[in-house]
Amino acid sequence: MEELPPTVAKAVFQTEEVVTLDDLKVVLARKEKPRGYVGVEPTGLMHLGHAVWVQKLRTLSDLGVKMHVLLATWHAKINDKFGGNIDQIRRCAVYLRHCFSALGVNLRKVRVVTAENLMKKLEYWEDTLRVAKSLTLARVRRSMTIMGRSGEDAELDFSKLIYPCLQVSDIINQQFEVCLGGMDQRRAHVLAREVAEKLKLDWKPIGVHTPLLSGLSGSSRMEASSSTSAQDLAVATKMSKSKPDDSILIHDAPKEIMKKLRNAYCPAREVTDNPVLGYVRHLLFSQKDCVFTVERSEKHGGPLSIGTVDELNTLFASGEIHPLDLKQAAAKAIAELLTPVREYFIQNTEANELLREVDSYTTTR
Repeated sequence: MEELPPTVAKAVFQTEEVVTLDDLKVVLARKEKPRGYVGVEPTGLMHLGHAVWVQKLRTLSDLGVKMHVLLATWHAKINDKFGGNIDQIRRCAVYLRHCFSALGVNLRKVRVVTAENLMKKLEYWEDTLRVAKSLTLARVRRSMTIMGRSGEDAELDFSKLIYPCLQVSDIINQQFEVCLGGMDQRRAHVLAREVAEKLKLDWKPIGVHTPLLSGLSGSSRMEASSSTSAQDLAVATKMSKSKPDDSILIHDAPKEIMKKLRNAYCPAREVTDNPVLGYVRHLLFSQKDCVFTVERSEKHGGPLSIGTVDELNTLFASGEIHPLDLKQAAAKAIAELLTPVREYFIQNTEANELLREVDSYTTTR
């Protein structure tokens, strides 16, 4: 494997895929730094799965990419989040701003915009029409998985067909060259690349895709047909705010994190599709100079200090680390990682009130 330039290596560290790596090398090597974005629907409380791409958001910003966070309020309205209540969606958007600050995003370097900011401009809707004219109905239907929908949902609500066009227009209109997202956004970014080519633009969006964290119950428990792709399975089993018992929220208390992880799917010696190992790999070993400590009784060999993912996987696969010891170590380390987030929401009155408010939207539906 070729050795990457340091800037590119940092950009692709802990990513699942880059579409394409050659394009990313070019834009990062330019004197004029690229514009980048990540889009997120304000649809509920933030969990560990979001923290993965937030880490990459910080990295790309530090590398000089002019990153934007698009709070996709009207996209969430189309997607029937909070029952389509746009006022609640907008309040959730304010809550998310606090989440980004709590997770260490420098909002002086990263610009946060809402869908309303873009949609006020006539040029946005002109670009949306250009995007729609470049796509067939069949292609739009195939793209609806980007919003967690199937093509059949368009039979109930025509607005669902507009969603893929809006997401591509977000990218084209603002000339976002670097598009960050989890692997569940891959189809949207590929669609944007196709549209850019059809519109004969002199640039193509680059998809930087981070891994999807599985819910606490893992993916191995879900039956998949032979036609189910690995990507579709990962999307179907990802950590989701719609499954509160299957996710760890970024502001959960240490006791709650420990309780949830003790009940997590973590079969002995199994490394593949083990959600607990996934959390350690993508959240903890993404930190600089990470040393993961597993406490064991002296009878079972005493404490372990682990410096790499490969070392952890080898020890777990061999049975040197018991699942309960792994869960307890992961819970302690994750709780420590999220300490600044909990402190932020305790100390910031508005953030704390919004947390309770958004939680009430979720629990009353």
